[in-house]
Amino acid sequence: MASKIQLQLLIITCCFYQFCSQQNVDITIVFHTKHIQAHQHGNVELLCTLHGDLNNEMEFSWLKDGAQFIPDYNDHQRSDISAGNVVLDISDVKLSDEGHYQCVVKYREKVIAISRPGYLTVQGIPDKNYPQCFLSKHLYTEGDKVNISCISETKGNFKMQWLKPPQDTEMIQSEKTDFTKLFCSFEATKQQHGKEYKCLMKMEGEQVPRVCSTKALNITNQLHVYTTTPEFIYTGKSLNITCDTKEHFEDVSYTWIFENCSSDMSNKFINMNEKIYINTIDMDMNGCHVTCKAAKNMATGNYTYVMKVIQNDQEINVSSLSVQALKDESEISTIVLTTSSCFIFIIVAIALLIKYKKKNTGTLDIPGILTPQGIRSMNRKPKGESV
Repeated sequence: MASKIQLQLLIITCCFYQFCSQQNVDITIVFHTKHIQAHQHGNVELLCTLHGDLNNEMEFSWLKDGAQFIPDYNDHQRSDISAGNVVLDISDVKLSDEGHYQCVVKYREKVIAISRPGYLTVQGIPDKNYPQCFLSKHLYTEGDKVNISCISETKGNFKMQWLKPPQDTEMIQSEKTDFTKLFCSFEATKQQHGKEYKCLMKMEGEQVPRVCSTKALNITNQLHVYTTTPEFIYTGKSLNITCDTKEHFEDVSYTWIFENCSSDMSNKFINMNEKIYINTIDMDMNGCHVTCKAAKNMATGNYTYVMKVIQNDQEINVSSLSVQALKDESEISTIVLTTSSCFIFIIVAIALLIKYKKKNTGTLDIPGILTPQGIRSMNRKPKGESV
């Protein structure tokens, strides 16, 4: 029994050490469009782009509303590692396809990156004769292009036109005899906030025209900005700071400003629009104010992050293999496990093996205890003991 326990402990120790020394992979994944529009029975393409250490061992999948998305037989998932693209093509879009989608990257059966969600909105095709009105999205900034559409399946001679508030003046008129989509686009202004646009359809022979209204336009000039940062940072480490807006607008420009810093920060970070990367944290960065300013058209917002730096004085005496594993450890990972804890576990396991060896044989052979010969010697019965 003691020999079996010793062997199990040795196997666990080796596996645990291999797990500790395994190199993490640094991957950033970006969902290209935060708001996607699709029409029922149409086609839509969802695209994610990967940045970092890419290789052919990675596996890709998709989440819908937090659960695994299983594509239908006519959907297609494809990936291009060289370009860092992961694409999901959804054919014959259904109303049930609407929801939040995320890209997931696995490496050696571990999830190493999950994208922020992108929301797919599915516009249903009306199954009745009257028109329906749609806005391309729900929130705009001043200067955005507003797309609205009016859809009807009525067949016959009729006219469709957009009516602009508040006087219901005519904007666009269309005369069709079959399935009709009436589109209109214009630039959003603050004066249009809260306004609804109407689509008027006049059928031949009907006395009362048919009307539908869009939802009220929601136009803002305020961006709510935030950053993803740790509370404390240790010297010698690297740091990623990502800036985003709660409105999740596209085509937002970001500007980074450093203030109250003890040294010049201009050559210590890499600017990647919504993200900055600092390779090495120094104590002179403690108290530094990092401000992210976001702008889209006339809408602006900012957020300031104060860096709290702690001196990293901890020294660990480890073997050359462990030092290399520590150097190769990824700074951005889903699991952080220190090398010191791994070696504490190994030392405890060795101590247990020595204890069992002394108990069963009365001798101690430390150099050979972890060799194959040592393991075989532990399995032998002492002289004079019956089998």
